[in-house]
Amino acid sequence: MTSATNPPYKIFTFQDVKCFPDTVFEVKPECLSPSPVPIVVDNGSFQTRAGWACTGEEFALPGLLFKSVAARSRGAARSETQGHVEHPMVVTEAPCNPLHCRQMMSELLFECYGVPRLAYGVDSLFSFYYNGRQCGLDQPHTGLVLSSGYHCSHVLPFINGRLDAVNCKRINVGGSHAAAYMQRLLQLKYPAHQAVITPSRMEELLHHHCYVAVDYEQELEKWRSATFYEAEVHRMQLPFSGKVAGMYANAEEKQEKRVQQLRRLEEMSNRHREERLQQDQKRLHMLLTVQELEEGAVEQFHRRLMELNMDSAEELQSYIHKLSLSVEQQGLTRTEPVFNIAEYHQLFVGTERLRAPEVLFRPYLIGEEQMGLMEALQFVLEQYTPETQAALSKNIYLTGGNLVYPGVKERVERELLAIRPFQSHFKVSLASQPSLDAWLGAREWALRNPPESHGWISRQDYEEKGGEYLSEHCASNIFIPMWISKPAVRSNELFHSATEHTQDFSTTSLNTDVTLDPNSGISEVVVC
Repeated sequence: MTSATNPPYKIFTFQDVKCFPDTVFEVKPECLSPSPVPIVVDNGSFQTRAGWACTGEEFALPGLLFKSVAARSRGAARSETQGHVEHPMVVTEAPCNPLHCRQMMSELLFECYGVPRLAYGVDSLFSFYYNGRQCGLDQPHTGLVLSSGYHCSHVLPFINGRLDAVNCKRINVGGSHAAAYMQRLLQLKYPAHQAVITPSRMEELLHHHCYVAVDYEQELEKWRSATFYEAEVHRMQLPFSGKVAGMYANAEEKQEKRVQQLRRLEEMSNRHREERLQQDQKRLHMLLTVQELEEGAVEQFHRRLMELNMDSAEELQSYIHKLSLSVEQQGLTRTEPVFNIAEYHQLFVGTERLRAPEVLFRPYLIGEEQMGLMEALQFVLEQYTPETQAALSKNIYLTGGNLVYPGVKERVERELLAIRPFQSHFKVSLASQPSLDAWLGAREWALRNPPESHGWISRQDYEEKGGEYLSEHCASNIFIPMWISKPAVRSNELFHSATEHTQDFSTTSLNTDVTLDPNSGISEVVVC
């Protein structure tokens, strides 16, 4: 591995995005008048996006994008919105979100922040709603949503404008599993660099360097070719430094200066050696020319020998032999090129580019005993009649941050071609911005549905119906209230309670129906 100033291949570097303090945005006048503008929060498992549901180019994208965290300490910081938020909020939630999870979120927003109104919706359905509006589809419409996030993936049938929650399917494989698989592959391949093969860098590899193979086995066969490998492998440069920090800094600097001096002396020696080699080669060429004169021009040959201060042809031959050996040895002692240390800190990402995203379609690669995304799609379609299957297949929609890989749409189309009946029609569409369309759809819904319309939860609704209450709309979950019955009274408790209230009656009237006080908690007791 020799040094090269301009290598024939491209070397990629890790961005290693640094964390910065949160930006504090001032509330603009457009967000306050004539009534408070809703705040839209796409609460994703990997990244959170927040912004205003307001018209205008400056509000077309979320103002805040940050990685989702469990907690963040603020110290003694205070803000004017800490105790009360006067803006309605639209918050995304997972498909078929448990009631207790929604109850905790509603309690937090209504009790701690005092929001006036609240609306919930499924992130992938908001994305489906937004792209349906952009494509001009008639509302309500029917389709099948394939969503893949950081922790899991979903297959969501959407029929006549509402989510069919009964036939939804969830796969516990997402972007985090692909990143962990990528990290495991590279750490096994480069055990000396395990410390620098971090999860954040693996996520960067997934987002910018991976792709989904249309035919997985055929694509792996292509990587067997050395020519294909050299053309498609991504060389990732890891950061490295030859300097030693701390108490060894001075010694390291001295060593560096010593190395530079030796390098300069070596360059001077090489330069003198090259000059001497050129002179010897020139003299050897001249002597070989004189030797050729021995066969034709004898007189001229002897004259040239006298000019060279040589007595015989044997002396000339001996001198030529010695000079040839000297030239050959000088060529062998030429300094070898210096090794490039940077090349020892590179990751060659080859088949890992397609093996990591493949876990979405083949979870068994990481030891998960679950069906893949397309198998789950086939299972969901089989729950419907052929007419409904045809309607769902004509509008298959892909969304989610884990479906941004190049080739994912073509892979789904190829798998559908094998799943669906012969000569059946299907259509697969990919979200225009898979990571942002959920927030854009929630913003679009908030603009078209004012806080007083259907789909919003007021504080009065929260106080009367509980924190788990959900006001349904086209992009929401289905609200299924949980009726908790009162625990049944035990037989011995019933008997003691009855005997206390019937102590004035005769013991012989055991078969008589006894009516008790309503305040006792028992309306009627039959004593046998």
